Amino acid sequence: MKAQRAFRKALKAAKIPNFHFHDLRHCYCSYLRQQGVDLHTIASLAGHTDLRMTQRYAHLNVDNLRDAVTKLEKITNLSQMQKRKDAISLVTP
Repeated sequence: MKAQRAFRKALKAAKIPNFHFHDLRHCYCSYLRQQGVDLHTIASLAGHTDLRMTQRYAHLNVDNLRDAVTKLEKITNLSQMQKRKDAISLVTP
């Protein structure tokens, strides 16, 4: 009970409305995911037995999603460059 009172007191002092201790669980899982930790590890750390629950807690932010697309673009560009090199080598003696 002391921890709950201290938490509520801290929220009041910080003027943070509508926030619950359980909300920290979302932050914990999301921060791990954003640092590249896989869902199975997060599930284990959070005590989840079902990955669907972990997916509800572990969110990626827009920057993480953008980075993933950039990585995919790099792979695509490299494969296109390789195809061009192969095509040029077929044409040039």
